[in-house]
Amino acid sequence: MNIIVLNGSPRRNANTQTMAETFCKGATEAGHNTQILNIASMNIKGCLACQYCFAHEGKCVQKDDMQQVLDAIDQADMVVFASPIYWFDITAQTKTVIDRMYARASTGFHFNKGGSAARLPFPRRV
Repeated sequence: MNIIVLNGSPRRNANTQTMAETFCKGATEAGHNTQILNIASMNIKGCLACQYCFAHEGKCVQKDDMQQVLDAIDQADMVVFASPIYWFDITAQTKTVIDRMYARASTGFHFNKGGSAARLPFPRRV
């Protein structure tokens, strides 16, 4: 099975990345192919709701790093969203990717399994 993990944490080498890497290690040991995309550091703009994708077989009018994410999702059997919880919700970067997945609403998705891994951050002391 091909598994893509979308890491929405803006903090590199922090707890969410460790969680994603640990998941991938276990999945790889079980015989699956895994890939982590650190989406928070990618150039991904918000959905324009223009519906260009509906008239062009799921292709988005915007030319940014979301195409790399969509290409990986198109090859995946499972997509896992990994995100810390900021202000009672997933990060803005994770939500932006989910919104941009709208481009595939007209054509459908290949993957049939999904997962989420959310983590509450520990409060920092100043």
